[in-house]
Amino acid sequence: MYLLVAAGSGRIDLVIGVDVSGSVRRERLPNALEFIADVVDDLEVGTEKTRVALVYFSDDAYQLFDFGRFNNKEDIIYWIKKTPYVGGRTNSAAALRLMVTLILVDLSDTATQRVNLCVRPYSGT
Repeated sequence: MYLLVAAGSGRIDLVIGVDVSGSVRRERLPNALEFIADVVDDLEVGTEKTRVALVYFSDDAYQLFDFGRFNNKEDIIYWIKKTPYVGGRTNSAAALRLMVTLILVDLSDTATQRVNLCVRPYSGT
């Protein structure tokens, strides 16, 4: 798990990065997605509260949705559970680059506290 925090006050922008590479294994991904959905379910989601973006990664990183896409937790949770399994290599660097890019795009908004959480389920036996 990677955690990057940009300090501030007010609204929180949360970028979640999910490892969907071969090291996670297809049968373990639903557990990770359920955990993420549970975390989001405990948040106060809204344009002036907590906004959520999701990145998934394997050989490369992909943005499933960004901050402005959904304003309610039901839609966010629905799409979290739709995160695809890709397989392939684990390119954490690409995920972190994309996550930081999503945060930096809105850097001029000093009233936002940005929290990045990159979840990589334990892939050992």
